[in-house]
Amino acid sequence: MFRFSPRAGLLALILRSGVGVTSAAILAAGCSKEADGTLILGNGEVVVSGTIVRQETAASYNEPFLPGEGSHVVISFRRIGAAADSAPSFEADAPASALPIPFEVRGRASEIFPDAGSPLQVSAAVYAHAGLELQVGDLASEETYTLAKAGDRLDVQVLGLEPCSAVGSAGPCVTEP
Repeated sequence: MFRFSPRAGLLALILRSGVGVTSAAILAAGCSKEADGTLILGNGEVVVSGTIVRQETAASYNEPFLPGEGSHVVISFRRIGAAADSAPSFEADAPASALPIPFEVRGRASEIFPDAGSPLQVSAAVYAHAGLELQVGDLASEETYTLAKAGDRLDVQVLGLEPCSAVGSAGPCVTEP
């Protein structure tokens, strides 16, 4: 595993597997955040983009998102299909204080999507605190979303996590210690 962090604790790009051209292009550029809050992975042309948005349902925890010290978002891109072994999966971890969170993956389309059989599955978690253990009030995607080709754009919906012990708990939940 390789971890790139331009300034420790601020932004990180983590390579989960593979050592292909895609990893080199994205890791060389790293991860940054623009003034408008857009999370940028890589550099060059925008290959795919999207927004992390909050979804409220009758079964989800719908209290306001209250970011604390160290609040951050982790967005994961996992390679599936024919290129799963040869092209990397990667994650970005960046400070987050409000939603929606727009994101862009930049670089060469031919490197991010080496062939038609190598889509990316995308998921996200927004933590109201430092650390990577999901807690009540954090937000997480309940499903994965697929980016299949250059030019794709998607909304990654995240839901509030309630305690699994809550009376009538029917949505995404976490077990409290």
